Amino acid sequence: MKNVTLFFCLLILILLTSCRIGINPNDANPQYCSFSCIINTDGTGLMEFQGANEGIFTPDSQKLIITSRNGLFYRYFNGNIEQISNLVTDIERISPALNYVIKEVSSEGVVLCDLYGNNLTNVTNVSDAKHYLPCFSSDGNWLMCTYKKNNVYNMNLINLQNMEYQTVVSDTNAAVGCDYNNNNRDLYYCYEDNGKDNMYRYNFDSQIKEIIDDDSFGKLSKNSSMYIYEHNSYRVKTYNTISKEIVTIFEGLSYDNYSINIDDSGTTALIRTGRLIYVINLQTLEKRAIRSDLDFSYATLSPDGTKIYANYSRQTNKTTNDRM
Repeated sequence: MKNVTLFFCLLILILLTSCRIGINPNDANPQYCSFSCIINTDGTGLMEFQGANEGIFTPDSQKLIITSRNGLFYRYFNGNIEQISNLVTDIERISPALNYVIKEVSSEGVVLCDLYGNNLTNVTNVSDAKHYLPCFSSDGNWLMCTYKKNNVYNMNLINLQNMEYQTVVSDTNAAVGCDYNNNNRDLYYCYEDNGKDNMYRYNFDSQIKEIIDDDSFGKLSKNSSMYIYEHNSYRVKTYNTISKEIVTIFEGLSYDNYSINIDDSGTTALIRTGRLIYVINLQTLEKRAIRSDLDFSYATLSPDGTKIYANYSRQTNKTTNDRM
């Protein structure tokens, strides 16, 4: 009797383990592997590549720059790859214009370099201070830096074309830059005011500062017509910079596991929340789920709003290797 009981216990354990790791009895060597893909924003034309690497589209939307443990690579839409350099960095440290990379943030300042890791430049030159991770503008030509020294927060706006900068906020309360557009000279930033965090829009010509919403981080479309931002951890809103209308375009963000993107024209948004990605037409507010059968972990939108680059995992019988 003891042997029969032991046999059934082992059988149940094997079945439970098989379900947990996704074993299919018809598969010879099943496993979950990571992939990346390029897919149209209407959900068609998926092109799949081995390995999952974060990346951004080039400004002309014609190829990608991919980060990996071996450096930076171009990824072409035909699947070919070409190494740029041996520089290892995070994708959010690369300027959208591809002219600078945030090399180092330390008590000595913020150091930038190029895509090859060369031409190091300290753009703040403030020593013995706590520097926060800076933020590039959507066009990649400006950098917003905040540092704290002697209990005073200083937020600077730096022109990356001539390295001139100006201090926008100098206060005992923290201010962190979100985006800037030089065409209409509007700066968007978050600032603690009277114990409350708010998002501000400041115009350098009129010198008018106005509150847009509660504390929220976001990005401006390159043509500066639309600002998209996360609000209260689970909503996504847009702010029309001309009409000043605020619209909630999405609710139900997966807290601390999401990303939001907007195209150059300010007409298409991409939202990744948890394992799902959605494309939203900002003119009609039509929302479309993209390939809900895939378990997405990363997604970004091309500047022209026509393509998505994404990472995901799925079950496969073949052993795949990251080619980078």
